[in-house]
Amino acid sequence: MNWKRTLFYVWLSQLLTQVGFSAVMPFIPLHIGRLLHTDAERQIGLWVSLFYFFSQLCFCLVMPIWGRLSDGRGRRKMLMLNNFGNALVIPLMCLAPNVLVLVLIRTISSVFSGVIIIAQSLVSAQTPNERQGFALGILSTAEWGGLVLGFLLGGVVLGRFGFVAGFLICGLMSALAGLLAHYVHEECNVRSAEAKAALSFRHRMAAHFSLPAMEKIVASTVLLFVGVQFLRSFDGPYVPMIVKTAFGAANVAGNTGVISAIACVGGMLSGLLAGWLCDLVPARLIIIPALVVTALATAAQPLALTVAWFSVFRFLQGLSAGCLVSALFTLISRYSRPEERSTIFALASSSSTAAMALGTLGSGAIVSTLGVSWVFYIPLLLYLLLIPLFRDLLGDSRVRKGGGNALRRMIPNKRYRGGFL
Repeated sequence: MNWKRTLFYVWLSQLLTQVGFSAVMPFIPLHIGRLLHTDAERQIGLWVSLFYFFSQLCFCLVMPIWGRLSDGRGRRKMLMLNNFGNALVIPLMCLAPNVLVLVLIRTISSVFSGVIIIAQSLVSAQTPNERQGFALGILSTAEWGGLVLGFLLGGVVLGRFGFVAGFLICGLMSALAGLLAHYVHEECNVRSAEAKAALSFRHRMAAHFSLPAMEKIVASTVLLFVGVQFLRSFDGPYVPMIVKTAFGAANVAGNTGVISAIACVGGMLSGLLAGWLCDLVPARLIIIPALVVTALATAAQPLALTVAWFSVFRFLQGLSAGCLVSALFTLISRYSRPEERSTIFALASSSSTAAMALGTLGSGAIVSTLGVSWVFYIPLLLYLLLIPLFRDLLGDSRVRKGGGNALRRMIPNKRYRGGFL
C-alpha cells in the first residue's frame, strides 16, 4: 500500500472541494440580500445566522454517524459518497425561490459535510505512525490553499456571472473530488466479515451510537482541541468591524480581503511547518509556544495602527493556531485505535463545531456589552489559562504511566524514537 499515492489523491480531492465551497459560501450574505430584496443589515444578519446555525447543527449530528460508517464500511466509499452528495445537492441552491428554501437546501447539504474528517482518517490509516505529522500537515495545506484559491475564483465568477454559476462550480468541484477519491486504494478493513456477522442487530446499533474506546490521553486531547476551537471562533466574524473602526469606512472590503488572504497564507504554511516538526520534536515544544503566540497575536490586533501591522498579527495568529490544531490532530491520530480513528476524528470535529457555535454566541454577547475590541482581548486570558492543562497532558510522568507500552506496540519501526510526546 503506497501511502504517498493516497496522500496525493486525497490532497488534490480536498483542494478541489475547498475551492468549490470557498468560491461561493463566504459570499452568501450578498445572495441572501438579493433574495430578500433589501440592504437592511439586521434582517440579512438574522438569516445569515440561521443559514450557518442550522448547517452547523446538522453537521454536529451527522458527523459521528459518518465516522462510524467510515470505520465499518470503508473510508474511501464514504468520501466518494459525501463528495457526490454535495455535487447533487449544492447546485439546487441556485433554484431556491426564497431565503427559507435556501436555508433548507443548505441544511440538507450539510449531511454530506464530512469530507474533511473522512479524508484525514483515510490518510492517517494508511500512513506509517512515524510520518503521521507530515501527512496530516500536508493535507491541511489543501484546506488553506483551497480557501485562498476559492476566494479569488469566487470574486471573479460571482462578479461576472452571478451566484448560479457559483453554485454550479461548487457542485462540479465536488464531483471531480469524488472521481479523484475513486483512485485511492481502500485501506484494509480491520473489522472482518465474520466479526460483523457474529453481532446481532441490537449490538450493531449499539456499536454505531456508542462512544469509541479512548485512552486517557486521547480523550484529554479531544477536550483541549474543542477548547481551542471555541476560542478561535471568537474574533473571526468581527474582523471587518475592527478594520472599519481602526482604519475608517473607506475600502473596508479591500482591506479585509487582503488581511484574510494573508491569514490564510499563514494557515497554509502552518500545515507544512507543523507536519515537519511533529515528526521531529516532542509535542510540548510545538503546542505550548503555539498557544502563547496565538494568544498574543489575537490580543494585538485591535492595537494595530496600520493595515500592514494588522496583517502581520493576523498572519502570526493563522500560523500559530494552525500549528496548534495540526499538532493536536497528530496526537489524537498517534494514540487512537486504527479501527476507530474515523469515529474519534468525527467526534472531535462534531464537538468542536458545537463549541464554535457557542463561541459565536458568546462573542456576540461580548460585542453587544463591551465592544468589538474585547472579543480579541478576552481570548488572551483564556488561551493562557489552557497552558497548565496542556502541560499536565504532556507531562513526562503521565506519559510513562499510561499508554507507553501501547505506543511502542503501535510503532513497529524501532528506529523511530521521537514518540511525539
